[in-house]
Amino acid sequence: MEHLAQLAFEHMMLIQFSDEGDIDPDYSLKLVEALATVLPTFAPEEQDALATIAKRVRDQINAPPDEYGYQPGLLTSVEEREFVDAIISKKAFEEGYFYA
Repeated sequence: MEHLAQLAFEHMMLIQFSDEGDIDPDYSLKLVEALATVLPTFAPEEQDALATIAKRVRDQINAPPDEYGYQPGLLTSVEEREFVDAIISKKAFEEGYFYA
């Protein structure tokens, strides 16, 4: 389930934080609405699998710079961090999270 959770997480981030150059805005809105509908139906095991992936991502975001000075956290928006935290805390799986 780990690989499926990784794939799902990456797609959720793309859907949530894409711009017009990545995905057509109208289509992106439809995908966000679909995501808002399906996330509350995830089984506890599915939520846990996504939370595990989100924790790894948060660790990468919070990692110190590597030997070349690269630090992923510098490229991560506040909204992206909040979404990762919402997956970890399981708030993203609550009905209405995307419309709050």
